[in-house]
Amino acid sequence: MGNKLFKGRKHGSRGSHGSHGSPRSSEEPTSSSPRHASAVAQAAAPYAQTSTQEPYQQTVEPTADSHHEGTPSSNSPRSANTPPAATTLSPSNQDLISVENYELLKPLLEATSYTGTGSLANPRFNESGAQLARVVFVGESDSGKTSLIERYTKRKFTHDIKAPVHDQFTKMINLLDTSNPLELILIDTPGSETESSLRELNQAGADVYVVCFSLSDPIALQNLQTKWLPQLIQESDLISQNIPFLLVGCKNDVRYVNPNFSSELMVQFSHQVRAFKYLECSAKVDEGCDEVIHEAIAAVTEHEFEDI
Repeated sequence: MGNKLFKGRKHGSRGSHGSHGSPRSSEEPTSSSPRHASAVAQAAAPYAQTSTQEPYQQTVEPTADSHHEGTPSSNSPRSANTPPAATTLSPSNQDLISVENYELLKPLLEATSYTGTGSLANPRFNESGAQLARVVFVGESDSGKTSLIERYTKRKFTHDIKAPVHDQFTKMINLLDTSNPLELILIDTPGSETESSLRELNQAGADVYVVCFSLSDPIALQNLQTKWLPQLIQESDLISQNIPFLLVGCKNDVRYVNPNFSSELMVQFSHQVRAFKYLECSAKVDEGCDEVIHEAIAAVTEHEFEDI
């Protein structure tokens, strides 16, 4: 991996963490938190389905500095922007989120206090004083999330790897402008038991969620809207604790070739659901996996860091 320096996420002011290991405050970040009222441009036609009902269309003006603009790339610069603010959606033309699915995602889409900056404003620390970065991976059992973690932690790829019931990897990351390091904890959850696992992990506390899906799955976008994001909304502290989340398309080497399931479309969708970042990767060809982890770290700390 080599010695490389990475920038953390900038924030106007940092909240008090209280005692080491104390739960994150449920209060909204201070008024100096960077809030961006950017929104998605009009989307293409729905990825593979048509509906007899008119879907919703987002109507706010996009900003020029949105971190979602453009196609994701393993060489793209890190961004310090926050997820777009809650917006009013109205029935109009065609959009990526159908009327039915909008109801499932409504608590997140319309949460006026959600900025995804809770982990940044109110960092947690372990007993030794190191900042905690609990990164919880969720998604289908064949989404590629377990291979992503293996590629980063073991620098290898295993065909037909089995997702563990509950696996955890810990690594200390150097923070350059502070004497204390960051304790990176990667937590894998099995797709078949995600609901119960999320409840368990919710008690332990997550600092950032990574929602994975397979780019080779033509119905992945539908599953994100009807299963994985609703589960995060219902079973985790995503909204109540203002936790950021990444949306990650895995298996980019065997992606489902469909013009209605493009990188541009997924960038737009991630913007709509207020993800911190959308990324694509392939554990098999070792592309973009490190960036996923680095963006997860950047979502919870404002410090520059070194990954060795």
